Amino acid sequence: MAIDLSTIYVPHERQRAFHSCPADVVLYGGAAGGGKSIALLMEAFLQCLETPYNRALLLRRTFPELDRSLIQVSLRMFPREVCTYRASNKTWEFRNGSVLEFGYSEEERDIYRYQSAEYGFIGFDELTHFTYEQWDYLVNSRLRSTVP
Repeated sequence: MAIDLSTIYVPHERQRAFHSCPADVVLYGGAAGGGKSIALLMEAFLQCLETPYNRALLLRRTFPELDRSLIQVSLRMFPREVCTYRASNKTWEFRNGSVLEFGYSEEERDIYRYQSAEYGFIGFDELTHFTYEQWDYLVNSRLRSTVP
């Protein structure tokens, strides 16, 4: 199903640069209100929309932070014609088989909740709130999708 993305998201210059960056790891910094979280959310959405059976993970340090930010914004922005939110799992399920999962890692050991998972995209909202070990484990062991 074709949707007009410009009705839900028109990225500004820095967001466009983020979306078009060919690097495997992209860091996007700046002052509050610069659109970083929206860009991250929409990149996960776009990758799920464009790649059938993709799995994406978006993380915050705690669930309340996640619920107040990324989840609420996604509920306002994502078109229901292409995906459905499952509150019990904190996931968006796409018609093409992709899944966007919201997760958190409040304690250091919480990263092991993702131990058996494979993701084609992992995004950290507020990366500076995570430890290096959390980032390293998730990126270097869970970012390993078999989806082309």
